[in-house]
Amino acid sequence: MWHSILAALQFFTVIPIRREIPLTKRTVTGMFLMLAWIGLGIGALQYGVFVVLSDFTLTPLFIAVALVLTSALLTGGLHLDGFIDTSDAFFSYRDIKKRHAILDDPRVGAFGVMAFVFLILSKIVILYELITLGVMHWALFVLVPFMTRSGMLLFVLTTKPAKDTGIAHFFLQKLHKSTPYFALIQLNVIIILFAVTLTSTVPVILAIILLATVVLYRSFTLRNFGGMSGDLFGAYIEGAEVVLWLALLLHYA
Repeated sequence: MWHSILAALQFFTVIPIRREIPLTKRTVTGMFLMLAWIGLGIGALQYGVFVVLSDFTLTPLFIAVALVLTSALLTGGLHLDGFIDTSDAFFSYRDIKKRHAILDDPRVGAFGVMAFVFLILSKIVILYELITLGVMHWALFVLVPFMTRSGMLLFVLTTKPAKDTGIAHFFLQKLHKSTPYFALIQLNVIIILFAVTLTSTVPVILAIILLATVVLYRSFTLRNFGGMSGDLFGAYIEGAEVVLWLALLLHYA
């Protein structure tokens, strides 16, 4: 379990883990299950930033920008990079083979830049509106990143790799067959826990929307990329976060 935690921190955050971790089947399986809890930790740190900045006479816009920046810094921009590469590949309107080549290209194209700007602006605007409405409860901060990473795990476990090489193929070969059941159990436990604690149906609504995003995104990746890849992991997390925050905004507005 300790190796799984370290691997999750090493692969999905900027926390420096300067040691070689054996990527056994048990470690990789635990790493992916820990990913949702890493998201919960990121959300908790974002809430801490929100509380601290709220004590100052700062505008909601400034706080919203700080929250988006905090998330990007904690993940090292890893998921944003995946979103940019995926946007470049998809909007090239090329065949699947060419799209894979674009995903592997370290250069950023115009479509990636435009998609990145649109994504960041969407996050800032949505968070700004939620802060202005005064509904930014601590539970929302931890639920959204926890659930999006749970959704990513479900996507990984139900989608074939786009190719027989790369990190996505490597990790999928290492995942234990029982992983989907553990992933659904921990997701359902958190949803029920928060629904009971908050006496609210919001966690359930978010869960339904999350499952819909997994189904739709899986169909999108199979049709346009022939399966999943490392970049598509990150793109899902970024896109799903916007969808869940937007759903919360529409609910409270």
